[in-house]
Amino acid sequence: MRKQAETRKNTLTRLEAALLTGFAAALLWCAVSAGMQERVAEQVLRLHVIAHSDSAADQALKLAVRDRVLLETERLTADADGLSAARAAVAAHLTTLERAAAETVAAAGYAYPVRVTLGDTRFPTRRYGGFALPAGTYDALRVVIGEGEGQNWWCVLFPPFCTSAAFAETAEAAGLSSAEIRFLTGSGYELRFRVMEWLELLRQRLGI
Repeated sequence: MRKQAETRKNTLTRLEAALLTGFAAALLWCAVSAGMQERVAEQVLRLHVIAHSDSAADQALKLAVRDRVLLETERLTADADGLSAARAAVAAHLTTLERAAAETVAAAGYAYPVRVTLGDTRFPTRRYGGFALPAGTYDALRVVIGEGEGQNWWCVLFPPFCTSAAFAETAEAAGLSSAEIRFLTGSGYELRFRVMEWLELLRQRLGI
């Protein structure tokens, strides 16, 4: 009996050690991935449009506002030679963008107020055509329509991933490294990003 107990104890000890090793490796992998996410975040400006509600009419209005804002930002950033210049152009014309969005809302027959801001925004993992961006904090142009209680619309304003179908070429031209592009487009990226979210939540709860 003692021998069996010792065998079980040794088995549990090895299992615990393996689990701890695996968890430590997962945390290290998460830290490396988080570092990559931060580097990517430093090279993009995102667009976040929030509808007044989830009604079909308000969701359609959101898309109309999105189209108008994209049209305006494309014009403002047409001559930008990099992210800093693009952000500066957008920051200098927030009132213009807010007015354009408000005009779109009014033209559709609504009296919703519109708020346009620029700054850090927390995003969940988001999949786009051919690539995905992991959850994290990104610099973003944020457009809130009315109460802002409806579904969101996200994209990347600069580099112009919102309007470009050739993600890899656009990303490379904007200065993203091949490693960063693979990080966003490689096989299984959605699963990797979900695991990152889970591990980060677990790390926070454990106070690690």
